Amino acid sequence: MENLPNLKQTRDDTLVLILPQEGMRSEHLSELAQQRDSFGIAWICLALLRKKKTLGKVSLTQLRKIDLSGTSGLSVKKLFYLLDWLPLSIEDITFDSLAVTGEGLPRFLSWLERLQEQQNEREVPQVKAMAFADDSIGASGSSEVLPALLVLQSLQSLCLKGNPLGIEGIRVLAGLIK
Repeated sequence: MENLPNLKQTRDDTLVLILPQEGMRSEHLSELAQQRDSFGIAWICLALLRKKKTLGKVSLTQLRKIDLSGTSGLSVKKLFYLLDWLPLSIEDITFDSLAVTGEGLPRFLSWLERLQEQQNEREVPQVKAMAFADDSIGASGSSEVLPALLVLQSLQSLCLKGNPLGIEGIRVLAGLIK
């Protein structure tokens, strides 16, 4: 029995071999995360990357961006579950309407609040840039989404291109810029 390999160590070593040493490219992760059929693979990759990082086997510095626009068949619940697994190196996130309308809006606002609360502890990504795909934020949603975004102290860039904010949304944005 003394000569048997440590099964936990063997399992951990096997898991870290699944992904290349340099980790995963942002584009590949984004493509996997956008589709219902491959979402599970994206989550497994994030879990493995976290495990590899914990074991000191890989640097996650190259995962700086994730594009979650163009989601197809993905549920709001799964989208926000994935966000909780993002590595600390993520600085740039793109969303579509799934995240900021209907059932997604309260989850998005809660996620932003949690992100801000935990940023001081460096346990969550320091999001510096956020973009929203065309027509993802409407005039009605802009009055809730825009003020919530400004609580993120790390946010340096916000792209709303292609989002008709309407008069009320423009007023909210102008008031926040003052």
